[in-house]
Amino acid sequence: MIAGRSSARGGGLRVAVLHRVVTGSVRRMAVDLDLDAACAPPTGTVHDSPRTLLVVGADAPVRPRRRWRRRSTHTIAPRADALALVVTQPADDRVDIVLVPRDVGVDTAVGYQRLGWALDYGGGAGLVAATAALTHIPIHHAVLVDFAGFVRVVNALGGVDVDVPEHVVDRRTGVELEAGRQRLGGRAALAWVRSRHNDVGEHHSRPLGDGVRRQRLQSIASGAWERGAGRLGRLRLARAVAIGRSHVVVDRALGDDAVELLSLVRNCTVRVTDLAAEPIAPTTALRSPFPPHHPTGSSYLRLTDHAVAQLRALAARASAG
Repeated sequence: MIAGRSSARGGGLRVAVLHRVVTGSVRRMAVDLDLDAACAPPTGTVHDSPRTLLVVGADAPVRPRRRWRRRSTHTIAPRADALALVVTQPADDRVDIVLVPRDVGVDTAVGYQRLGWALDYGGGAGLVAATAALTHIPIHHAVLVDFAGFVRVVNALGGVDVDVPEHVVDRRTGVELEAGRQRLGGRAALAWVRSRHNDVGEHHSRPLGDGVRRQRLQSIASGAWERGAGRLGRLRLARAVAIGRSHVVVDRALGDDAVELLSLVRNCTVRVTDLAAEPIAPTTALRSPFPPHHPTGSSYLRLTDHAVAQLRALAARASAG
């Protein structure tokens, strides 16, 4: 069972990525991870104008990993596994973190599709554009971080403190956690967030939806925020940023705002919102260009009326700032 920490290695950025097919062969795919084309140009300064960042958790390395024995570079095509909007409102000393369901149906350049698949079809710019169209909030910056980066950042923070609501045993991810407040290392935090089942007995397994996973991600985000507070926290945060750089792809303009954004958000009140969604039948079922193909009968989601109202209110506050 997972209970410790781990580390990972990274290399330089390449646009071409590889995807391992079910048969075990390797296929080269062209996925453009450039994020700049769809990002809205920032106005004003970080301290007087709102900024919106799209943060995406990718399920494969966004930078290649070198295998020195083979003298080659191997990566696999990243998919968007988790999405969050971070909206700063300096006039109110407030930061909103909005967790966006990845299975919400959106219109893309190739038709109606899940938001999480927009990275497959349109690359980084396509995902940014689809998210902005869904939320009606202009996105100024975007960040792609892979799972190895998540693990290393959590470890650099010294772990995160979370409240586990119930005893969790998932034999698929190898996670076992007791109920109650506890500190998780990087590997345990990732396994807990990604766990899809709770095995409550010898022959019983209870599936968990993406809503539960987003709630867990919310707990980890809050725990990471707490670990980054105070003078010691700033040192942890600086170390985490330095360590995670080899697992992150960002838009070019973020370099101009990054330091000031970190300075701003440390003094703001943080509010986390998990957008509610409900299942619908898709009007068009597309297949991902990356094998294995997704089943055409998979359910799609749409935002509830309450979630749409939450986004409208946030968009109004952001535009007023």
